[in-house]
Amino acid sequence: MKLYQLLLFIAVFVSLYGGMHLYVYRRLVILLPGWHWLLALLLCLLLLLPLLVEVLIHNGVIRIAAPMAWIGFSWMGVVFLLFSALLALDLYRGLASILHRFLPQLDGPWLLTAARGTLLALLLALVVALYGFFAARRVNLVQLELSSAKLNGSPRSIRIIQISDLHLGHFTDLSRLSRLVSRINALKPDLIVSTGDLIDMALDPEDVIADQLMGLQAPLGTYAVTGNHEAYAGLSQVNSFVRGIGFRMLSGAGEQIGEFLSIAGVDDPAVTRQRATAVLPEQQLLQGLPPTRFTLLLKHQPVVDPTSRPLFDLQLSGHTHGGQIFPFNLLTRLFYRLPVGLTRLESESWVYVSRGTGTWGPPIRVLAPAELTVIDLLPQQ
Repeated sequence: MKLYQLLLFIAVFVSLYGGMHLYVYRRLVILLPGWHWLLALLLCLLLLLPLLVEVLIHNGVIRIAAPMAWIGFSWMGVVFLLFSALLALDLYRGLASILHRFLPQLDGPWLLTAARGTLLALLLALVVALYGFFAARRVNLVQLELSSAKLNGSPRSIRIIQISDLHLGHFTDLSRLSRLVSRINALKPDLIVSTGDLIDMALDPEDVIADQLMGLQAPLGTYAVTGNHEAYAGLSQVNSFVRGIGFRMLSGAGEQIGEFLSIAGVDDPAVTRQRATAVLPEQQLLQGLPPTRFTLLLKHQPVVDPTSRPLFDLQLSGHTHGGQIFPFNLLTRLFYRLPVGLTRLESESWVYVSRGTGTWGPPIRVLAPAELTVIDLLPQQ
């Protein structure tokens, strides 16, 4: 990441995340009026903790960064939930106050005081965050069946397993990763694909993580495309790691698999901006593949190029995590029109957007469960 991009990121992060903390501070200080300086100091520390973790990681101070990351990123989830709950309760209190002004006879505990509303929001945020922590440890199995006349010569279905947004890094839960690999192999996939953000930051222990992923088995191969976090981790490290675990990285490339499939992949825009050489445009890439084969397009962000619609049969994407923590999904829908799940396009092709298999930032998921996607491609009856 270039210096100006880094400074811009820090400025945006501190402005948005800091504004959230300021709002929370103004409410929490109602409960702790005599402790406002200590509360302000604590919130400032928690605000800056994720940035401090990145600095420590960059300088190789992993032992100190690890516990700080768990605290800082867990708090990130809690403060977002607390901010959302406080905002909702403030809206409720405002509407209740207006209603009470016109109907003063409607009195009672439903007219929350500021202190009672803040306490309620705090308890709600903590309970939901605790639920979200355990919910993020579970990976739901999503199974799809799609049929195509292009597969009519196939003697059986072709099983594809999509993983997305694993965000492997210093804080990877190795036992969870081991269970995930075993679960994937038990489903007997023909093809395994990763639709970006496989890596989040510098890997440690890299050899252990690599050994786990090298256990994945798929007779038609394992393929991956870059996400925006691969750009942050460093392309040279990413390419070396991905090749080492046996994945084929598709960076503006395509190839034919078996008798009936073609696969193509494009880099995330964050990666494209870093490359010194131009890559083949998506449309030209797809035009170079046989139209008689079922064409699978791997693309990290759930954006469909209108010129590519008639050229692929199924696009697999991720990136949004399904919002990861409700109500953040309401914001992701403002930027990405395609919802999570399966969407049929006017060109008779399909797009599937995964909620992701891992987490980014807070190790918490609320109403956006992690998923492992199994797609069975069938001949058309």
